Amino acid sequence: MTRLTQQEIQSAYRTLAKSEHPDVGGSDERMRAATTLRDAAVEGHNWDEVDPANIDPQADVCVDVDDEGDDDNIATIMIDGVVFPRIASQRIRSMPAAERVQWNADRIKAKTDTLYLAEILDFDMQPEPHFQLFAQFPKMSYPPKPLGDIDPLTKKRLILWSRGTFKTSCVVVYIVQFILSYPDVRICFLTGSDDLAKLQLARVKRLFEVSTERFKYLFPEYVYVSRQNRRTKIWEDCQDAMGNAHLFTVPARTNVTFAEPTMTISTAKKAKAGSHYDVIFADDIVNENNFRSEKMLTRVYDDYVSLLPLLDPQGYLVISGTRYSFGDTYELIQESAKTNPNWKISVRDCWSTGCKFCGCADIWHDKDADIVQPPCIKCGSACPGFKSNGAIGTIFPVATTRRGGTIGFTLKFLADQKLDLGAAAFANQYENRPLSSELQTFTEPLLEQQTIRDARLIPDYFASTSFVVGDLADSDASDMTDLSVLYLCRKFQGQIFVIDAAYGRWGSAALVDNILKMLLRPDGRPSAIYLEKNNGSGHLNDLVIARQIQLGLPRVAITWIKAGNIKGSKSRRIGNCQEALKSKRLWLCAGMSGYQLLVDQLIKWPRVKRDDFCDALGMVVEAPHGAGFETTPQTQSALTWLGKLNQPVEYDGGGANDGSRMCGVD
Repeated sequence: MTRLTQQEIQSAYRTLAKSEHPDVGGSDERMRAATTLRDAAVEGHNWDEVDPANIDPQADVCVDVDDEGDDDNIATIMIDGVVFPRIASQRIRSMPAAERVQWNADRIKAKTDTLYLAEILDFDMQPEPHFQLFAQFPKMSYPPKPLGDIDPLTKKRLILWSRGTFKTSCVVVYIVQFILSYPDVRICFLTGSDDLAKLQLARVKRLFEVSTERFKYLFPEYVYVSRQNRRTKIWEDCQDAMGNAHLFTVPARTNVTFAEPTMTISTAKKAKAGSHYDVIFADDIVNENNFRSEKMLTRVYDDYVSLLPLLDPQGYLVISGTRYSFGDTYELIQESAKTNPNWKISVRDCWSTGCKFCGCADIWHDKDADIVQPPCIKCGSACPGFKSNGAIGTIFPVATTRRGGTIGFTLKFLADQKLDLGAAAFANQYENRPLSSELQTFTEPLLEQQTIRDARLIPDYFASTSFVVGDLADSDASDMTDLSVLYLCRKFQGQIFVIDAAYGRWGSAALVDNILKMLLRPDGRPSAIYLEKNNGSGHLNDLVIARQIQLGLPRVAITWIKAGNIKGSKSRRIGNCQEALKSKRLWLCAGMSGYQLLVDQLIKWPRVKRDDFCDALGMVVEAPHGAGFETTPQTQSALTWLGKLNQPVEYDGGGANDGSRMCGVD
């Protein structure tokens, strides 16, 4: 009887575990049977004493044996801790020295250079832009570091790049590279729908099961398993199916104790509390099918949050996609990243420009190294730092593929896409902006122009008229997230200055208190109050009057403004603020409470979820304060130095040398 080696016994056991483990479709009973056979082999059990009739044919295990007379070259080799298939081991062992050196070098390059691996896998990636796109992922090295040390500081990535830049394909290539460097890795993949996730998992699995000849040559341990023909006793390297539509495990895995496969797809509903993953990829979780519904956007974010506990403490999170809506998961992540150093965020639209100094596209300039003067990683020291040459190009220049096809963007293609999709959809998919500049009512430059940052420029109380305007949350509304917003304003020469605000989710008593606080302001008491009329207006009016009498205050009557019932009246009211800002009749004060909330809502309007501050500002413009009937001050444009030089100057002639006389004439 031939004696089995420990390595052969463990290899056979791993092969069985991959197919018989309960987590991959097997059963506890079959797994125990495999374990029993392994233990018996280790203990040197006499197999001749076993009655073959009592052994289930399905449990008959084909183990690797070295029969007497076998060629020693058929034995396996081990590289980087992974046992290679037998026929592949024989081929590698017989390589000429020069070929073996090149083979090793190419393997290392594929594990560390993602563009090179993409070529091996038959992807058509281009240095511009994919060198920089791949640079957004945690960088692989050789020999591989402990998984948690790949990037010990930045564990989370958000990559928002334009549609058509091969984001998802880059994710697929990077997943393959991660598996090559860490054969025991546990990867979870999440996307917008279960069906789409299945397609992407099948895409990754296919790169191992139906791989290119070049990939098979370099990484046979990830493709083949060895089996001995029972009849001929000849060893063969075979390609087996590695899993199913929801998961797969590569043959190179060495750790048989993990319950999780190499890669699996998951959703919040299907996630198991006991699962643990080294890397979680979330790709296009916000998409054209869910961005229009606030309820669905909330569900996407909840799904994302539910998967976070499954990430190993030393693991990595990579999220990729394109912006579609304000308030989506991507925006919430960017907000949290402002105070969380664990995040690295990259946002790119479809446009590009060249550098004045080196001529390279801006994508080659590393803003992580220097945000003010990004150095060129393509030219090196030849470029002192990026400065635009003013030329407009595309982030993905047109290139020809190995098959003769064309990929990339031209300016005409992008212009045609904008016409076909419309400005809104084009802004989402190609410019990574939830709102197109053509559709944006309130731009950052307009709001900055009408913002007063020096309090000394606000009109004095005694020279102006003060009043309060408020938009009150409906107490009968089912949505308790609405805010009541009160603005304190001053009117001066046809201009309205919004100098402060109070806001909150208030009951009747709190609302009355905040109205009275506005009336008791030490910098001048308002002479009028304008509030939007709602179901509780009568009761609130009585409460305010009663409190004014109680405190001995001069009575300031409330003017109740009835909101329009016509569809679109609210949008028209908010839209009127644009003309008031442009005509310099409406000014905002940067020091007011809630200023940033107001600006954020205005910039995002009309695609904003909450518009309480916008609606209240619309009421400021429409309230019957009479500012619209007054003439605003005429702006005096400053003369240029040339204009001043050519202005006529009058002289009184009283000076002896004032230039009003001819030289030499008395």
